[in-house]
Amino acid sequence: MNSSAEAKTPDRMEQLEREVARLSAALEASKKSFRSRWWASFIAAVFVIAGAVVAHETGSITISGLAPSVAKRLEAKEFGLYNRKDLRVLLGTLDKWGLPNLIFMDLEKQYRMGLKVWPEGGGTPGMVFYDKSGIRGNFRIEEDGSTVLNLLSQGKPGGQGGKGGIRMAVNADGDPSLEITDRDGKVVTRLPARSGAGSE
Repeated sequence: MNSSAEAKTPDRMEQLEREVARLSAALEASKKSFRSRWWASFIAAVFVIAGAVVAHETGSITISGLAPSVAKRLEAKEFGLYNRKDLRVLLGTLDKWGLPNLIFMDLEKQYRMGLKVWPEGGGTPGMVFYDKSGIRGNFRIEEDGSTVLNLLSQGKPGGQGGKGGIRMAVNADGDPSLEITDRDGKVVTRLPARSGAGSE
């Protein structure tokens, strides 16, 4: 009985040693596999983050929290600027010909000043000034190349201004002129751009 038990004991010890060796090998393999997967995941994450940063910098994507404080580019068919009371006081839009207008308004949403391109002459630039009656004046370049300042009296609300006013101009050749009209639209003074010419 004793000799049989003593013979089985070394066999059991050998089995335990083999099992421990197998488990140790399996554990070591698992460690190596885990390290390999960890490094692979880390490298993949680095590439993803680097790609996202490059795409953000080139403008391909926008990442919340990484967006610059000033946009590099803005495109719109119309835009408005609102004050702290949520009133739109500036409007950027296009007229029916597709030419740009920049319109400044007061707190009652009435037009006060505009920067625009007129359709006449293929598009000429200028500024327009308004009050509650409508246009009160403009400073612009006209179709013939003249630089003109028009000062107008009050007209009907929403109109083009009254008949009385002053028109100062310098034509494309550099000749100045002045025309003053009364409230009925009659010319009371005209100074032509020719030497020796008088007023009418």
